[in-house]
Amino acid sequence: MANEKKKHHKVEAPEQAVQLEAVVVVVKGEKGVVGTATPALTIKSLWHAEHFTLVDKGNKKNQHWVKRSGAPSLKAYARKLVSTGNETAVSWFSNKSGGLNAVRTDAKLAKIELEARATSSSRKKGSQKPSKADAPAAVGNGMAK
Repeated sequence: MANEKKKHHKVEAPEQAVQLEAVVVVVKGEKGVVGTATPALTIKSLWHAEHFTLVDKGNKKNQHWVKRSGAPSLKAYARKLVSTGNETAVSWFSNKSGGLNAVRTDAKLAKIELEARATSSSRKKGSQKPSKADAPAAVGNGMAK
C-alpha cells in the first residue's frame, strides 16, 4: 500500500469563451516608432521646421542648424498660431500657465498650513533654547581628585 501511487483525477473546468484581443499595428515613421507628441514638442518642431536651415561646414559630421534672419521667437510664433486658431498652440499656452496642474484638496491644504506653522515656530528664538529647568545638571569631566 505504501508503494502504490495515488491517482489524481483531473476535473476539467467548463470551457470559457476565449476573447481575442484587438491587435494594434504601429506604423513606423521616418524616425521609428513614435508616440503622441505633446503640444510643446509639436509647437517647437513646427517652429524649427519653418525658421531654421541646415548648414554644411565641410562634411556630414559638421552640419548644424542656423536660425534664419528675421525669425520670430518661439512664443511669438505660438501667438501667431493662436490667432489663426491652432488648437495645439492654445493648449501649449494653457499648459504653460498651469492648466494641467492638480488642484490641492482641503486635506492637503491643511497639512501644508500645519507644516508651515511648525517650521516658523521652530525658527523662533524661544523654541530653540531649552529652559534652565529642563536642562540636565552640569557634570564634571569625570576625573576624580
